[in-house]
Parts: sequence; C-alpha cells; structure tokens
Amino acid sequence: MTRRVQLRALLAASVLLIAAAPTMGGAAPFSGTVVIGVAQEPDALLFSAMQVAGEIQDVLYAYMVRYNDRGQLFPQLVEKIPTVKDGSWQILPGKKMRVTYKIKRGYTWHDGRPVTALDASWTYLMLRNPRSPTLSRFELRKIDNMLVPNPRDHYTLIVQWNEAHPFANLGHSVFPKHVLEGAYNRDPSTLKGHRQARAPVGSGHYKFVEWIPGSHITFEAYEAFKEGRPSVQRL
Repeated sequence: MTRRVQLRALLAASVLLIAAAPTMGGAAPFSGTVVIGVAQEPDALLFSAMQVAGEIQDVLYAYMVRYNDRGQLFPQLVEKIPTVKDGSWQILPGKKMRVTYKIKRGYTWHDGRPVTALDASWTYLMLRNPRSPTLSRFELRKIDNMLVPNPRDHYTLIVQWNEAHPFANLGHSVFPKHVLEGAYNRDPSTLKGHRQARAPVGSGHYKFVEWIPGSHITFEAYEAFKEGRPSVQRL
C-alpha cells in the first residue's frame, strides 16, 4: 500500500475501533459524541481526490473487504475472502483470473434498501464509463467484467480479471445503484454534482445527518447496521 492508503486505512480502522465497535459479550453502551478535527473541508463526498473525503467515505460505507485496526484484511460485505485453495479465486489460461464473492445478506443502505451484488456490478460499470468523473481507471482496466451470473441470485458476484493481480480483493467500491442510476442514465458526467456527493446514502456504521459548509459534517449511528449498533451515537 502507498503511505496515503496506509494512513487512510489506519484512521478509518481507528474510528471504527473507538466509536463503532459493539462491546464484547453484549450490546454496546450507546451515548455521546466524538468530534474529529480535520485540516480541510472536502469538496464532495463522491469522486473526490481529497484524502479527507476518502476518510469520511470509510465511515459511511461498508466495503467488500477492508482493513481492521491491526492492519489485517477481513471480509465485511462478503462472506469470506476468496482464495486459490478453496477455488473461489481461479487462475485461468493466459494469466487471467476469475474471483467469486458471496455478498452477506442483511446489509442495507441507510434508506433501508438491501445491499446486493447488483450494486457492486453496477458500480463497476458506472466507474468504468469514460463519461463518469472517475478519478482513476488504472485498476478498472485490469477487469474484463464484474457480473451477477444468476438473475435469481442477487448475492453472488464474479469478477473476471484480464491479468493476474495479487491485490484483487482490494479497491472494490460499492455505491447505491437505486440512488445514482437515474442520473447516470441521463448524463454520467454530472454525477459529482449529484445529491449523493453532498448528502450520501451509505451502508456503513454511521449515516449522514447534515453538512454545514465551513463548520461541520455530522453523522449518527446506523441502528440497523448488520454488525451491531455503534457504541457512539454521533460523529
């Protein structure tokens, strides 16, 4: 990882450890506010190159695979991390790869809609579109397709890589298809100005409350979060 990614992962893991992790052996005590000072205000909470925007997204969204506070990868939205040993990570002729994920049931967007593999596959198509305001397509170009193979199973995702890539489990963002698809279909280039960039519907421990420019951005615990209600009420 680059130093920037390491710092972002460490900050996100620290926030989740201090503010979001339920206590062991029972429900977490639920009270209080944690205030985190930042040196700059993000320009947007979607398609932003600013590190502070990425740090906020790490609290707002659940990820397929992410780092914990010890710097170890763990499966969050997915049932397990794919491996070559169990056959879920396949090395194909021509150094291509096929990686299969099973999305956990029970994760929801902050508006109550379920998070599914359809969100992940649509996110890939949206980010890869040259008209979308995607920051970088370096990793995306290594992927041939990201698809949901069975129309009756919305929780199985297959990622087809056009080259061998040791970090295939990292970097898969998942955005809410039902929130962004309409604007995307009209004009992908306008997505950075979408309400999702200013008042996002996330899937993580904390949900967006308000953004007062020049003052603060407030989040509150998402009580329906699959991993358990966060212990701190507001950030």
